[in-house]
Amino acid sequence: LGTVLVTGGCGFVGSFITEAFAAESSCARVVVASRNPNKFKIPWVEYRPCDFMNLNQVEDLLNEVKPRVIVHTVSPGAFALPSQHYRVSYQGTKNLLEMAKHHPSVRAFVWTGSVNCVHLNPTTNHRPIDETEAIVNDWNSPSSAYSRAKGATETFVLGSNTDATTVDFSENADWHGKLVTTSIRITGLYGPRDKMTIGQMMSLTNTLAARIQVGPNQLVHSWCYVESAAQAHLNAAKALLDGAHLHPDMRVDGEAFFIADPTPMKFWDFDRKLLQATGDRFSNRPIEQQRLIVIPFGVMMTIAWISEWLYWIFTFGSKRPSMTADHFEFMSRGCWFSIEKAKKRLGYVPVCDTEEGIKRSVEWFQNNIGW
Repeated sequence: LGTVLVTGGCGFVGSFITEAFAAESSCARVVVASRNPNKFKIPWVEYRPCDFMNLNQVEDLLNEVKPRVIVHTVSPGAFALPSQHYRVSYQGTKNLLEMAKHHPSVRAFVWTGSVNCVHLNPTTNHRPIDETEAIVNDWNSPSSAYSRAKGATETFVLGSNTDATTVDFSENADWHGKLVTTSIRITGLYGPRDKMTIGQMMSLTNTLAARIQVGPNQLVHSWCYVESAAQAHLNAAKALLDGAHLHPDMRVDGEAFFIADPTPMKFWDFDRKLLQATGDRFSNRPIEQQRLIVIPFGVMMTIAWISEWLYWIFTFGSKRPSMTADHFEFMSRGCWFSIEKAKKRLGYVPVCDTEEGIKRSVEWFQNNIGW
C-alpha cells in the first residue's frame, strides 16, 4: 500500500480507519489530513492541517505526502445545511479526486460513503437488498440534501474510475491520469467514540425519555460496528491495488459495497439493548412492565418540520436543529442490506455482531467518559 493519506482521520470513523491502516504491515506511512487534527491522535501517525476547499492547500498536501492511496472520509454530517453538503461532500470530493487522478503518486481512492446514498423502500424490508437492486440518489431525488449529496458524490467517485484491466500494477508503472476508485456504503454506524448515536442514547439512561418510542418498531435496520467499517476500507484499498480483482465477478474498482453487521436489528431493539447495557432501570424490566410511550412517526415528523422552520426563521437559515424530519423519515423506512458482495470481493468479515458491538461501545464510554 505504500503511503496512505486519510482525510478527516480525526473524526469518529476516520480515526478507526487510521488505526486500521497504521496496524497494516504493507503501509509504509500513514498521514492524516484534517482542518483541526487534534482529536483521537495516534502517536505513530503523521498529522497535517488542511482545508480541502482550498485547492492550493490540497495541491501542497499531495506534493508533500505523495500518497499511493487516499481514503476520503470528510463529510459535514447529516445535519449540515444543504449548501454545506454540496460544497464539502460533492465539490470538495470532486476537487480532491481530479487532483489525485493527475498526481503521479496516487493510484487508489477509497470513498467513505453511506447507505443514505440510495433510496430506502420500506416495502422491501423483509429481505436484504444488494447493490444491483439499490437505486442511487441524485440531485433531483425526492430525498434529504444529505442523501442527494451522498448519491451524487458516489456517482462521481465511481465515474472517475480507470478500468483496472487497462492499467499496469507493477511498482514503477506510470499512473498519471489514472485512478482506481471504490465506495464503501456504511450502514447505521456506531461504536466507541460515537457521541452521535451511542452517546446520545446513553444520555437517556434512567430518564423519562427512555420510555419513549417513535413509530411501531416493525422494520429492521442494518447496523455497522465502526471497527468493521474500518477493516472494510483497508480491505478495499488492498483489493484495488493487488491486480488480482480483474474478473467481472470480483471487480472492486468502480464498484460500491454495502458494509454492515451480520444481521439487522429493529431500531428500538437496538436502543433498548443499549440502555439495558447501561443499567437503565426501565429498560431492564420485563417488556410487559415497561409501559412505553409510543408516538406516531407522523406526529414527530410534523414537530420536527415546525422546528426546522423556526430555526430557519430565527437563525436566518444559518443553522439546523439536531432533530429533523429527515431523521424520522429514515427511521420510518428501515434498511436491510446484503453484505455478500463485500464478503466475496473484499474478504469482508464483520468484527462482531450487533449485540457484542453495543456491549463494547457502552464499555468504552463507561471507561473513558465516565458514564
